[in-house]
Amino acid sequence: MSHPTIFDISNTLDLQTFIEQYWQKKPCVIKGAWTDFECPVEADELAGLSLEDDVESRIISNIDDKWDVQQGPFTDDTFAQLPEQNWTLLIQGSDHFVEEVHQLRSYFDFLPSWLLDDVMISFATDQGTVGAHYDQFNVFLLQAEGKRTWHLAKQAFTQTPKMIEPLPVKVLETMPEYETFEVENGDLIYIPPGFAHHGISQGNSISLSFGYRGPSISETVGQIGFVLDETLNEFKRLSFDPIQTQPTYISKQHIAQAKQQIIDQLSDDVIAQLLGQQFTELKQSISENKISTEHFKAMVEQDQIVYKALNARIAFTDQTLFANGEKYNCTDSHIIELLTEQCEFGLGQIPTTHLELIHQLLESGVLESE
Repeated sequence: MSHPTIFDISNTLDLQTFIEQYWQKKPCVIKGAWTDFECPVEADELAGLSLEDDVESRIISNIDDKWDVQQGPFTDDTFAQLPEQNWTLLIQGSDHFVEEVHQLRSYFDFLPSWLLDDVMISFATDQGTVGAHYDQFNVFLLQAEGKRTWHLAKQAFTQTPKMIEPLPVKVLETMPEYETFEVENGDLIYIPPGFAHHGISQGNSISLSFGYRGPSISETVGQIGFVLDETLNEFKRLSFDPIQTQPTYISKQHIAQAKQQIIDQLSDDVIAQLLGQQFTELKQSISENKISTEHFKAMVEQDQIVYKALNARIAFTDQTLFANGEKYNCTDSHIIELLTEQCEFGLGQIPTTHLELIHQLLESGVLESE
């Protein structure tokens, strides 16, 4: 099932041009990317979300040149004590709590969904800002309500820049050479990793940030050992040519032998498992929901409706389903389609051979029932 993407509904830039000229190369501002866009949440709703224990929220303020960060959950008194300007409320993972925000993710389906970290919502009062900073993400900033001024660096950092110290937030000591843009409802900004950017609200405004992650190679390599632990036993050891004229010398031949033996273990299945588990792992663990066999059978007989949880992270290969950091054997394309496209279905339409998988996904919180 295909969905229209942000480039299908935009009259100002097509996908091919974006990929060739901007993707991971330089920032891009698409004016009028989304005509007549309607913000899916109001400021009061965001404030209400920030009162919840399971919602990650922050308030960043810069008043009289003093930076401050407050971590949620907040109370009504928190907002009553805030001034009328110079602060920003950030709601992380808003797509996990607001169905209308979650639906917007499909407009970015020209990218693998398993690369999406989350959708952050930013409500800023007049002159509200989180300061000049950079991310190691590909970020799409959709202006949902109001106006903001953005300073976008012309070049990416090639080494770690200096930050203002000590501060409770990461703010660049110096903003590199930049261009300035004014954005309003429906405008979209793309910012590649490593490019500094600084947004300042003009009046109250709301923006949605779609962050597509790319773990560092060192982070990914560090996870390889965990995957190999599951596939190799203790008898699989490195072996070396024993001929040696200097007993303490690690020769180029030794290095080449070790390198090749390690590479030989990195099969496509190992890399697939590495990507599948790493990119679908949840930031926050969720408690399992034990469902007895008898109860589950009753659910099937009643053709009970189940649906994919908003916070579920799913990816798949030809033979394996990855969900919330776990792997499951699944080769049935119909089941994959139900889990990744339809998102809601009755248990009565599931073949008997796949009911055990659905049972497991319900218990692990990937699926939920009415």
